[in-house]
Amino acid sequence: MLSSYLSREGVSFDIREQAVYEQICPGSVSAYPSSCVVTEGATAPCQDIKISWDFPGCQNVTVDGTGVGIPGGPLAYGNSGSFFTDVYPPGADFYFYANAGSDQINHLRVNARHQSTSSPDGEIRVSPRPCQICSGGGLSATCTVRVEWSIWNAKKPRVMIKLAGLPKTEWDNKTTGVSEYELRNNTLFKYVWFGVYDGYTLLDSADSFIEYVGCNG
Repeated sequence: MLSSYLSREGVSFDIREQAVYEQICPGSVSAYPSSCVVTEGATAPCQDIKISWDFPGCQNVTVDGTGVGIPGGPLAYGNSGSFFTDVYPPGADFYFYANAGSDQINHLRVNARHQSTSSPDGEIRVSPRPCQICSGGGLSATCTVRVEWSIWNAKKPRVMIKLAGLPKTEWDNKTTGVSEYELRNNTLFKYVWFGVYDGYTLLDSADSFIEYVGCNG
C-alpha cells in the first residue's frame, strides 16, 4: 500500500490534502524545473523557474509565494497562466487561492539546494508527474515516464528503482544517464520511485504515478 505522502521530484504534497483542494476547485500546477542545484558557496539563485497553473472552473485565482527573494503580495492573477521566477536555496513555496484569496486550492514546493564541490551529491528528475492515462483504458493502458540523473564526487555511484514495491539496482558506476519506464494500469505498476546513491547513502530521489483522466472517444 502506498503512503499518502509522496514527493513529485522536489514538489512535495499529501494525497489527502490534494483531495481537499480538488473538492474546492479542480486544476493543476507545475514547476519547471521542479528542483534545482547551485554550486556550494554561490550566492546566485536558480534562475528562470517556470511556475504554471490552470484552474478553468475557479473564480478570481491569485498566486502567492514565500521564500528568499520572493516578493511579498500576490505574484500573479488569473484562472490560468505562468511566470518565471528565481529560487534561492533551500527553496520556495507557491500558494494558489480562489475567490480573491479566501480559499486555498493548491500548493507547490520548489526545492533548491547547494551542490558540494567535494562531497558526494546527486540529482534525479522524472517526468511526467503524474503520468496520465484514460480512466476507461482497461488493463492494457500504459504511460511512459522518463528519468534523468547526475551524480558527483561519489565513490560508488548507484541508481535504484522501486517498481511494484521491490527495490532493485538498475545501474552501478554510471554517473549520468537517461532512461524510460512504462507504468501500467494495474495494482503493481502504478507507481515508480528512483533514487541516486553513493554506496548506500541516498543523495536524491524522485517518483511518478498513474493519474486517471477522462478522455474523449
